[in-house]
Amino acid sequence: MKKLKPDKNLKIFFALILSVLFACVLIKYPSLSSEGILKGLGLSAGTMVPSLFPFIVVSTFAANSGAVDFLGRKTDNFFRKTFKLSGTAGSIVFFGLFGGFPVGCSMASNLYSQNKITSSEAKRIALSSVNAGPAFVIGAVGTMMLSSFRAGVITFVSLSLSSLIIAFITKWILPSDTETEKSSTSEVSLSDALVSSVYSSSKTMFLICAWILVFSCFINILTSTAENEKLSGLIKIFAEVSQGCEQISETKNPAHLAFVIGWSGLCVHCQVLPHVIKTGLKIRYFLCSRLFHACLSSLICAGFLKMFPCDISVFSTGTSAIVRTFAVSAPAAAGLLLMCAIFILDLDTRRKMC
Repeated sequence: MKKLKPDKNLKIFFALILSVLFACVLIKYPSLSSEGILKGLGLSAGTMVPSLFPFIVVSTFAANSGAVDFLGRKTDNFFRKTFKLSGTAGSIVFFGLFGGFPVGCSMASNLYSQNKITSSEAKRIALSSVNAGPAFVIGAVGTMMLSSFRAGVITFVSLSLSSLIIAFITKWILPSDTETEKSSTSEVSLSDALVSSVYSSSKTMFLICAWILVFSCFINILTSTAENEKLSGLIKIFAEVSQGCEQISETKNPAHLAFVIGWSGLCVHCQVLPHVIKTGLKIRYFLCSRLFHACLSSLICAGFLKMFPCDISVFSTGTSAIVRTFAVSAPAAAGLLLMCAIFILDLDTRRKMC
């Protein structure tokens, strides 16, 4: 048998120690681990799935159906002059602003694997397009945590502007390479694109929720056993974005929340790292970009707050039920009808039926 190399032995030994350590922690604190899993399930079902899953489906459908390619051709001249990106790559940057954390990087890795964008463009997207969607920033953080819709909008605009600035300055850090882009000639029916988009989005959403459960479990154990409250707060801020926002929202300062969301937490980093690795970007550069994005977003948000001050209530007086005409929303109902129409209109009527 071949002897393992010393560095490989060291990695296996380290992994074995971690496995035993984690198992001992779970055995010692079963109630805390169960409580953390329940919190993670509530967070996944109550916040992440409603705010992320629809946008992941839409962005994946746009890529699979060829809508991104079409939009890229129409905007190619603008993005090349402004960001030195192709129209397809530039479209991904803007999809990432509204789609939520994994959308930009996942679209970049998928289109890079299809040779529709270059290596440099994929790396630049990975550096600039890890963003929280408007449903999370404006709805969950602004309206629910800060009780201020205006504060949520200012925070979202600050994060988006910071991402665009990073996309702009990286044209000097990562210059365009000489790879040739290949256009896809295969046509996919809209119904097939929709089915595959929902299927792949479901897998992506499952992985996101799985990472949330893992981090929620160990964060609950660490924060419950830590004697220092400041240390517990720092663990939440740097480990998981939603719990970090909940922790820092006590300051009632949107600039602080912009920093937390800009950093996005180790949990989100683990969700997007598989896509980042596919682009060829080194992990240390990705982490540095996250820290820079956090600092820049906080500074921009502080500047906006001076120009557009907003009142933020310290205490919530209570909750009230909101009655709406539609069970969910009119756009959601229209979207559902549109998807049904796509299936009906895209059927191959020439196919013989048994």
